[in-house]
Amino acid sequence: MGYSLSTYAPIQVHFEGWADPRETVDNRPGAYLLFTLPVSRGIERFKEEVIKRLMIAPHLPTCSIFNATPNAEEEFNVGSRVGVWGDGFEVKKVFKDREIVEIPTMTGSFIIEEKLGVRV
Repeated sequence: MGYSLSTYAPIQVHFEGWADPRETVDNRPGAYLLFTLPVSRGIERFKEEVIKRLMIAPHLPTCSIFNATPNAEEEFNVGSRVGVWGDGFEVKKVFKDREIVEIPTMTGSFIIEEKLGVRV
C-alpha cells in the first residue's frame, strides 16, 4: 500500500513504489505515483488538478513522466499543456512508440508523455 508523497487540496499524490529500470520507458530507475481525487469531484476536475500538479515538474531537469496506467478507461492530454514551460522551444517527438513533449532546460531535458491514463 502506498503512502502519501504530498498532499494538496483538492488532489493527493501517493508514492506507490519504485520502478526497476527494466520496467521504465527510458530504462532508468523510476517511481510509480498515484494521483487521487474523490470521485464526487468529477473526472474533468481530476484532469485539471493533475495538470496543475504537473506544472511544477519541468523545473526538475532530467525528470521524465510516462503513462503507467494499465487498462486506462480514458486518456487525457498533459504533455502539450505542461509543455508551455518550453516557451516555444519544446519539441513533440515519438520515443519508443510514445508521443512525448521534450522541454529543454539549462541542465538537461524534461520529458513528459503527451497522454496519461485515468481509471475510476
